[in-house]
Amino acid sequence: MADHLIPISSINLLADPRTQSPIIVLYASTYNRVLPIWIDHPEARVIAMCLDGISPPRPLTHHLLKGILGAANGKIINVVITKIENGTFFAELKVRIGRKICVIDARPSDAIAFALLMKASVFVAPSVLQNAGHDALKPLTPDQIQKISLKLSKAQKREEQS
Repeated sequence: MADHLIPISSINLLADPRTQSPIIVLYASTYNRVLPIWIDHPEARVIAMCLDGISPPRPLTHHLLKGILGAANGKIINVVITKIENGTFFAELKVRIGRKICVIDARPSDAIAFALLMKASVFVAPSVLQNAGHDALKPLTPDQIQKISLKLSKAQKREEQS
């Protein structure tokens, strides 16, 4: 895969058939690959609302951030899923405020929810898509889902212990 960032052409939300944990599925049409990222239920709720165009009666955190960014005359440039380490995905928000461009570390679920809310582009680093992505023509087998889920569970336990 090339060294340039790969655009995500569609974002979907599914449930792990074994655990019912939410999964963001990013589709990179350029390479016909999908990137599944297991997330928590609160973030899945926000992403589902964004995907469905539903506005909450009161602002959620992502809406608050949108308001703050707007008040500062800022604009989100894009979101990039930058790497995966020990089963944990990392993302960055690139934001412009005036002439300054800021790169902000974020969890992919929060970054994607914010990108959806702000209608910003989402990209993935080639190494992430190559190492954690799957051929879109071949559905994940239950065994693959179980292996990925196990890796993520171990990573979550490591995070909780640190």
